[in-house]
Amino acid sequence: MHHLKRTLFLAAVVLILINLQCSKIKQMIGMESVQESNVVVIFVNGDVNIQRNDKKFKPKVGTVLDSKDIILTESGSLDIQNKSGDLIRVKSFSKLSISSFEVGESSKTAVDIQWGELIVKTKKLKSTSDFKVLTPTTVAGVRGTVFTVELQKDKVPTVKVFEGSVAIGARFQPINIEKGSVDEESYDQMVSFLEKNEIILGEMEESNLSPKLQEFVLLINNRQAVTEDFQNSDISEEMTGMMEKEIFPSTPQKQAELDTLVGTEESLIEQAIEKTDNSESTIDPTIAESIEKDQTKKLDTVITNLEENANKQNLKTEADIQKFYSVLEIVNTNDGNHYSGAIITQVSQTIILHSTEGVKMLDLKDVESVDYKTFKMKTKSTK
Repeated sequence: MHHLKRTLFLAAVVLILINLQCSKIKQMIGMESVQESNVVVIFVNGDVNIQRNDKKFKPKVGTVLDSKDIILTESGSLDIQNKSGDLIRVKSFSKLSISSFEVGESSKTAVDIQWGELIVKTKKLKSTSDFKVLTPTTVAGVRGTVFTVELQKDKVPTVKVFEGSVAIGARFQPINIEKGSVDEESYDQMVSFLEKNEIILGEMEESNLSPKLQEFVLLINNRQAVTEDFQNSDISEEMTGMMEKEIFPSTPQKQAELDTLVGTEESLIEQAIEKTDNSESTIDPTIAESIEKDQTKKLDTVITNLEENANKQNLKTEADIQKFYSVLEIVNTNDGNHYSGAIITQVSQTIILHSTEGVKMLDLKDVESVDYKTFKMKTKSTK
């Protein structure tokens, strides 16, 4: 019996040593355990679809998304959070995918947007971590910041930075072209040159990218802009004015929208990821409920702060409201009331309105229409 116990003990030791050795080997050859942390839906509003393996489904709070999923928002939007606590709001009429990986203690996140609008809040990243937003022709690299991305289909993006900084450069995705059909050396020089040329956006700065940049990058990606005579000086001349930046004014409405992007406890995100088998039908109801409760609590705090800050402005007249918010709106409700003021923001189905009668919370279903100075927007068909 003693001999059997000794044998089992030695066998266990050998297994542990083998595992440790395999781990060291993986680290030496760059195969250290890489875990796809995925991202979790923490808030969803309206018409949103997730395309997974040629099938579409409606995401819910607690849904775990992976890098192969395509997010398609119609009139709706959704908020997403990864393990690191980074937040992304995907606004209406957007198409994108998100991959978020953990490599040891570092994280790698890439948001690949085809069109639409994003609000991004990242925590301060470690020097070994990476967070990028990719468009068909540009790359935006961030390190602890708050910014937005607006991208129309087949256009250059507009990036606005509210906190921190963002570096924007060209994105290269060269297609396979028969070797020898272009001057390889000139091509490599061009790509190297452009990769070193980027603009850094600081706080309250936005990108001003020329449509020529879109055409130029596509030409390079297709290796059509490479000739033997095309030198770096020519590239520099071509690039002049393509990538610039300028100051932009913020508004109380935009700041309010940024404030409503709040995260949930990171432990809940980890639990959601650990307990999913990546199927839309297997959301853990307990975790989903916990995320929803936590979100509601934090949003209630934000809404209370927005209301208090708005009331502090002491805006009593239409002129005061229009001057402060740069807009004057008339919200018409189903019961025949008309409220003059400015919509601060909308949270789910609640409109927060700063009116001449004070700050009001209006349910969207109770709103018939909103009148502006130059046009009218109806929330539903007039009966």
